[in-house]
Amino acid sequence: MRPTKVYDGCISLSALDDIRNQYARSFSYGWKANTALAADQGHWNVPVCVQDNKSLVDISDQLAVVSPSISAVWNTIQTFFIGKRTLSRAYINGYTYGTDGYLHRDDSFFDSLGAESPYAESVIIYLNPTWNADWGGETVVMTEGKEIDNAVLPKFGRMLVFDGKRWHGSRPLSRMCHELRTVLVFKTLQSTQKNALDQLRDITDGLQHTGRSFYDHLTGTAHMLIKLGAPDHVVQAGLFHSIYGTEFYKHDRVITREQIRTIIGAESEELAHLFCTTTPRFDTLVCRYLLDPCPVNTHLLLIEYCNLLEQGGVSRKTEAIKKLLL
Repeated sequence: MRPTKVYDGCISLSALDDIRNQYARSFSYGWKANTALAADQGHWNVPVCVQDNKSLVDISDQLAVVSPSISAVWNTIQTFFIGKRTLSRAYINGYTYGTDGYLHRDDSFFDSLGAESPYAESVIIYLNPTWNADWGGETVVMTEGKEIDNAVLPKFGRMLVFDGKRWHGSRPLSRMCHELRTVLVFKTLQSTQKNALDQLRDITDGLQHTGRSFYDHLTGTAHMLIKLGAPDHVVQAGLFHSIYGTEFYKHDRVITREQIRTIIGAESEELAHLFCTTTPRFDTLVCRYLLDPCPVNTHLLLIEYCNLLEQGGVSRKTEAIKKLLL
């Protein structure tokens, strides 16, 4: 069971606002969270692109035709956050005061497949531009004993990723809330294909960095680059920025440049390799930027900024880079 994760600022808010406005008049009432529960009277829903729960067919191509805007969000999620997944459903849920999202499990059908059951992962993205904590509406993810493990407020643009086989639900809204609480939902399954994120997880499996997994540090740095609006090839470089080891971080894996080029391409790999081999890194990158603020020197310094910030927060070095770049 993979851990529940919450990401803020990972998706363009303007893109999410466009999606919310696009589907504002498309809701119908009666979609049920838990069809086995007699008390479930249903809530609002837009079935953007759905299929039978029992199907393992990927509907990503269908989604690209039906909703290019939601498809773009799906592609971003796969590239930088969850890795390659088979998409089984994409829809928008809506809740008003008096409607409830009862506790349920997604894709519980796959339990019947036993050892062959594919890993099911659910992704929820919150679409309300403003939200008052007094309104309630948290998404709760439960333990096996149905105790609350995570409670997540529907902050605009926030993304919640969790094991779809865990009990979860949307808590009721306060009567003081006059908004339609809306969420974009992707139901996914593990895929036999692997993209950069999946391959990075395999390559770094078992490696530690600053008291946690090396994978978490690398993805955390890439996520910060996304928040700063870095180009995709720079984000990909950030995802692998210390893959060969650096002056401060060493590992015993044999990882070739050709191997990484096949995953993220030559441009991103070149940035990652330069980052790994530059010593002393901070002083050299700053000097290069001051002498020539070309894209390569700018992007390397931006990766260093996110690398340092991800590990220890604000420091003298991060403040110095911030004055130069941001």
